[in-house]
Amino acid sequence: MVLFIHIKFPNEFGYYVSAIARFAVPFFFMVSGYFSYKKENDSAYIFRQLRKIIILSILSLLLYFIFSYIISIYNNDLFFIRNTFNFENLKYFILFNSLPFGTHLWYLFSLIYVYIVYYIFKILFKNDKILYIFIPILLIMCIIIEYLIFFGFIFYQNIVIRNFLFIGLPFFMLGNLICKHKYSNFMMLLDNRILFLTSVFGCFYSLFEAYCSTYMDLYFGSILFSVSIFILGVKNESYICDNNIICKFGRHYSLGIYIIHCIFISIYNIFFYDVGDIFAQWCAPFVVLILSFITVYSYYKIKNKLICKLKKN
Repeated sequence: MVLFIHIKFPNEFGYYVSAIARFAVPFFFMVSGYFSYKKENDSAYIFRQLRKIIILSILSLLLYFIFSYIISIYNNDLFFIRNTFNFENLKYFILFNSLPFGTHLWYLFSLIYVYIVYYIFKILFKNDKILYIFIPILLIMCIIIEYLIFFGFIFYQNIVIRNFLFIGLPFFMLGNLICKHKYSNFMMLLDNRILFLTSVFGCFYSLFEAYCSTYMDLYFGSILFSVSIFILGVKNESYICDNNIICKFGRHYSLGIYIIHCIFISIYNIFFYDVGDIFAQWCAPFVVLILSFITVYSYYKIKNKLICKLKKN
């Protein structure tokens, strides 16, 4: 779904698929929040997660800087360094997790911010309940600002929405809250049919919002859709087999595909989109997905073989 946001199918079909796919990023934040609830040693867990994400973010950023620099040479862009490393970009990065290259990596840096906020309130202040109060406040503010931008009442880029505060923190804490109350009476009352219908309604409402407005980073329907299918998964976790091919795919390859796919989008655009071939545009999301998967799969295969050899030696 994240991939379908970044490289769209042609015409209106691609626009509407992208609108539905907006649920993906909130869903990922909820996953992180869900698994952060009540660990045996909260402080150690948060620091372990922070260390892992910081290392991953730095390596990913370095990868995209090298790739962007190569592309700038290919495009004969003599001012890439000067246009990239300036105070304006630094300001947007610190405030809104916005990057001049590898823009999709905002998610990783937002997650770092979210874990820091979570640590401050849960470990230092011993009061994470206040973060639960901010869930509806931040989500309502997010939707209001989105529509104010759309109707032209305020003139800001969407990065004021797409950051740790308005998307990262509320959905992270929502996942945390779902884990906290997953055996409560309220959760038991949420029948699978109700959750399924709510998720379908959220999906179609996202399409309706996309039809009535322009592209947004978060639709109200995206909130309904992501929360409904997340709870549906939590309530039916006993039906999920660890050896299921989808589980294996998600566990081993989804993160790598998320990081690497924008490189293949850029390469694909250079060679095919300029031609204006409609067939190439329809194939683009699938080709990028397949190339990303092959790259990540090969990386892990080589890595595991090297580790096995080192252990034997």
